[in-house]
Amino acid sequence: MLYRGQKEARIEFLPLKAENWITCGNALRLDWLSICPPSGTSVKHHADDLFHTPLDQAQIDFENTGGETYICGNPPYLGSRNQTDVHRAELEPVLGGRISNWRSLDYVAGWLVKAADYARSNPCTIAFVTTNSVNQGISVSLLWPEILRNGLQIIFAHRSFRWSNLASQNAGVTVAVVGLSNAAAGRQKIIFEGQEARVSANINAYLVNAPDIYVEPRRGVIALLPRMEFGNMPRDGGHFLMDWTERQRLLDAVPKVAEFVAQYLGSEELINGQQRFCL
Repeated sequence: MLYRGQKEARIEFLPLKAENWITCGNALRLDWLSICPPSGTSVKHHADDLFHTPLDQAQIDFENTGGETYICGNPPYLGSRNQTDVHRAELEPVLGGRISNWRSLDYVAGWLVKAADYARSNPCTIAFVTTNSVNQGISVSLLWPEILRNGLQIIFAHRSFRWSNLASQNAGVTVAVVGLSNAAAGRQKIIFEGQEARVSANINAYLVNAPDIYVEPRRGVIALLPRMEFGNMPRDGGHFLMDWTERQRLLDAVPKVAEFVAQYLGSEELINGQQRFCL
C-alpha cells in the first residue's frame, strides 16, 4: 500500500470482486462442506434463519473443479469457566450428544471437532495452535476419542510453550501445536519441544510418543483411602493467602488468630522452598 497506492494494492492482494464469494456466518454453526466442497462436487449454500443473506448478495452456487482448498481461522482461546451462555449455545450443536460433559471443554474444542468432521469427507491435513489444556487432564478423555476415530491421526505436535503476539491486548497464553491427517500412512511423526525434534512411532492425545491410551476420571476409590471430593483449587482470589511477613504482622496484632493460620503447601512451595500461609 505504501508504494503502490491503497486501491491498487487491495485489488492485487485482496481481490474482492463480483466473481468471488463471501459467506458471513458463525464457523461453529455453518456446515463447512457446504462452503468448501470436495473437488468435483457441486454445492449450493443457503443462509439459515440465523444468518440471512442480504438481498444484494447472490447465493453460493459453484462446483469445486480441483486444486487445493485452505480453511483458515482464528478461534478465540476461552476456557470452560470463561465462556458465556452465548458461547455454550454455539458449542452445544457441535459437541452436545457426542461428548459427555462437553461443558468442561475449551471453546477451541468446537473447531477441532468441526475440522475432524470435515476430514471424514476429504483427505486433508489439519493444524491448530491451541490452548494446551485440550491435551491435558479431563479434556483428553472427553475430546480426543471423538477426534481420532475413522483413521485421523496426530502426525506432528509441538508441546507446550508460552505464546504471545504483538497486539495491544497481548494474548499471553500457553499453547501447543497439533497437526492431524487422515492420510498419515507412511508419514513420519515428529514431536517438537524447544529446539528438539523427535521422530515418534505414535503421537497420542497427550502429545507423547506412546499408544493411544486415555486416563479417565472415576468416582470410586481403588484403595482403602477416603474419597476425595475436590482437588486443590484455591478460589479465594488470593485474599486468604499470606507470606511469612504478612502472617507475622497478623499474629502480632491479633495473637489469638494463630490457631486459624495454617501452612500452605502447593507445587510452588514444595519445588522452590517458598513459605506461604493460609487463613
